[in-house]
Amino acid sequence: GRVSEPAFQEMNFEALRNKHVEGVPRAVLLQFSDKDPLCPLNLLMAYEENERVMPVVSDFDCLLVGTRRVKYDVPLPPEQVELLQWSVDNIEEILNDAPSAVSWTTRWLNLLKREGLKEKSFKPKMPRFGFGDPTSYRLMEGAIQLFTRDGAVRHGAECFNYYFPQELDEEFLIISGNLSSSWKYVNKMELIDFLCQQVNAGFTFPLNPKWVLCDKGMKRVYDRLMVSDCLYVQESLDVWYPRQSGVREQIERVYMKKPNGYVRHRLSMVHRLAEREPETAMLLAELELKHYITLQRARRRLKHIMIVMTIRRESRIKEDKTYNADLNETSSEMSTPLEFSSSVQDHSNKDFMDTEPFYSPICDRFTKSKLPEIRSKRRNRVVHLIRDVKNSCTKGISNHLKHQRLHSNKIA
Repeated sequence: GRVSEPAFQEMNFEALRNKHVEGVPRAVLLQFSDKDPLCPLNLLMAYEENERVMPVVSDFDCLLVGTRRVKYDVPLPPEQVELLQWSVDNIEEILNDAPSAVSWTTRWLNLLKREGLKEKSFKPKMPRFGFGDPTSYRLMEGAIQLFTRDGAVRHGAECFNYYFPQELDEEFLIISGNLSSSWKYVNKMELIDFLCQQVNAGFTFPLNPKWVLCDKGMKRVYDRLMVSDCLYVQESLDVWYPRQSGVREQIERVYMKKPNGYVRHRLSMVHRLAEREPETAMLLAELELKHYITLQRARRRLKHIMIVMTIRRESRIKEDKTYNADLNETSSEMSTPLEFSSSVQDHSNKDFMDTEPFYSPICDRFTKSKLPEIRSKRRNRVVHLIRDVKNSCTKGISNHLKHQRLHSNKIA
């Protein structure tokens, strides 16, 4: 198995927490020991599938599927053609940069991070079994159903992985009826020679643009496919590399500029030992990309919140200034002496509320202010102020009337 690493443990937790999707094996936790059920060392990740619970093991990552005399007449969906063009553009950008000791996976991860920061980032929706033309998709779907019991194949071929193309492994398993045995392990150069032989025998298969442009020797296989006159080969290439997309011309142009593909500086022995296998590196890179995009989204939202808070604070300060100006204007108007009517004597025996005509000019001055433009909170404060002024005026008038009555009684 893989070396224990916190990132892999996090992937396990996420698989257990995710909502189960119909038709996909459910990830569960299996206690492999009957003697000590509480022992954490015997806990295994497992799949609940076909009324069985089986421990998770690595599946076969299919590189490509070759066919002979199979007609490919249904084109790639338009969104996948766009994805293919996007992939070739980014491959060209990476190849144009200066060589470094950084792995291909790291370079592509940095590219996806940059893409994730864009407001309209390019994130195509992946079908259940991966990308591919309808004919290739049906082939892989049938293989997955065939191996349902063992779970040996669970997703589409790597040749259609345009969104995150991986580095090629050092060893490959070939399963073919044209070998002395039904299967054979080969290295990278042996694989290239085998594929060239199969093209000469009439087979056709898709090649990921990353292999053609970055991995030395794969362009030789691509060129043989392009000149093959065997049945249905050119029809299949029209599906995988549509002529109207301009991908073929771009591949040739990039290869002419960078015939050596993706070149890395030589690593020291320590760094070579620390290098991870391509599949492991890609899994860790996908997890890192997910964390990075989540963090950047949180930062972007926090920045927007801070901007809104700043705007609201400035608006509140402006409203406070408007409110204070209105209050000062009203206070200055209140300082104007009020001329009471001589009819005070006629109101000497009236009720408290009958004195309103004498302070109504004050209320009129308040109602003429800019209260409708002030928020309800500020408006309530001004209304309370008016009420206080009203009560004060009423009390003053009442005292005045009382003084008038006492003065009249003394005269009498």
